Formats: sequence, structure tokens, C-alpha cells
Amino acid sequence: MCKFEVPLNQRAALTAEETAALTGLPVKILRGQAYLARAKPKLSTFPAFWVGDKLMIPRRPLVAWVEQQGSRHGTLTHADAKEITQVYGGNKAVKTQ
Repeated sequence: MCKFEVPLNQRAALTAEETAALTGLPVKILRGQAYLARAKPKLSTFPAFWVGDKLMIPRRPLVAWVEQQGSRHGTLTHADAKEITQVYGGNKAVKTQ
């Protein structure tokens, strides 16, 4: 069987680990955003889909999402953080000010 290696910047979809390598974001945050987008689409517009139990992130929508996050001027409220924490299953990585 022949396996082709396609550079990350040319792939249509990436795994969570490849997305982490491309963006510098931790895999745990990417997975949390994906589950959050599925459970609470009003809180996260993170582009993701599953193939079986494997999380995949489409590269072009990911780039647009990252650019959108960089241009947002909103802040995370305590209520948002509480709801995100519930979706993450009690993860205390979300900090509020």
C-alpha cells in the first residue's frame, strides 16, 4: 500500500494533533472547542466534524475561525465560562477576570 504525505497547509482536513501543530493551540482546547460547538453552537463556531470517533477539523474554515477570533473584541463573562466548564466536564482551564 502506498501512503502519500500531503503537507499540513494543503490538507482539506486535519486531526486535532495536526491542528495543534499548525496553530500552536493545545489539543485539549481544540477538542473542548469542538465539543462546545456541537453542544452549544451559540458559544462556539469552531469548525469540526467526526469520522467515527476521530475528530477532524477542516483547514480552510479553521483559518477563517482563527482570524475571526483574533478580530473579536468581546470578553468571556463568568456566565460563559461556567457554561463552557459544564460542557468540558468540569475542566478548570477556563479563567475569568
